[in-house]
Amino acid sequence: MQEIRAVRIISVARVVGILYGLMGLLLVPVFLIVPAGSGLPRGVMGIIFAVAIPVIYGFMGFALGALLAWIYNLVAGLWGGIELDLRTK
Repeated sequence: MQEIRAVRIISVARVVGILYGLMGLLLVPVFLIVPAGSGLPRGVMGIIFAVAIPVIYGFMGFALGALLAWIYNLVAGLWGGIELDLRTK
């Protein structure tokens, strides 16, 4: 058995940030289809949201990934990390 005792915080944050940004891209069609009720011309708000939401999700994912990696390192240091059964071919 191998045990993950610590993870690199920036590494986890980067991967989670990218994953969240990609998930934010799933919302782009919704913002491009649904008209916004602002004073801007129709579709402009949708385009703004279509660009902003993946970026915002990416930053949120980065911050959340960093926080969770830091917490994982604390917990793994106190009670042990995730155990993996690895084999080589």
